[in-house]
Amino acid sequence: MGIRRRLGASCNGVLIHVDDEELARFDIREEGYKRHKIDLIDVYPHGQSIDNNSAAYALVINSVRCPECKVVFEKANKKRRANNNDLEESDINVWVYIQNQNDEPNPSFPITQSYVDVIMRGCLSISKEFAQFFLETTMAGGMMGS
Repeated sequence: MGIRRRLGASCNGVLIHVDDEELARFDIREEGYKRHKIDLIDVYPHGQSIDNNSAAYALVINSVRCPECKVVFEKANKKRRANNNDLEESDINVWVYIQNQNDEPNPSFPITQSYVDVIMRGCLSISKEFAQFFLETTMAGGMMGS
C-alpha cells in the first residue's frame, strides 16, 4: 500500500498517537518508505469540507473520540485560521510514509490479503462510511490489481 505524491491530490488516513520510541520502530518497519511531515494546515477530520468556520466543523471535532487526535484537528484549524505563518510552529507532528519507488502491486510484489484485512479493520473502527470510501478510492485505483 503506497502513497504517491501528486499535485492537487488528497489522501485519507488515520491518526495514530505514538511516542518517539514507537516512531523509531515504524521507521525500521517501513523499509522502502521515507517519513515525511504533513503541514497541519493540510490535516482535516474525515468528511469535513475546507470550510473550517462552520458549525458542522465544530460538530465533527466534538465527535472525535481520540483526545490526541482532537488536539491535532483543533491546532490544525487554528493554524488555518491564522494569517500565513502567524502561528508558532506546533509541537505536534503528523507524519506519512511515502514509497521510495512508485512500484505498483504485481505478482512478484503483491499486497497480501492479511494486510488488506488489517487496513479494513482500521477503517471499520472509524465507520462503515470510512471503509466504503477507502474501498471506492483505493481499490478503484488498482490496489488489488485486475
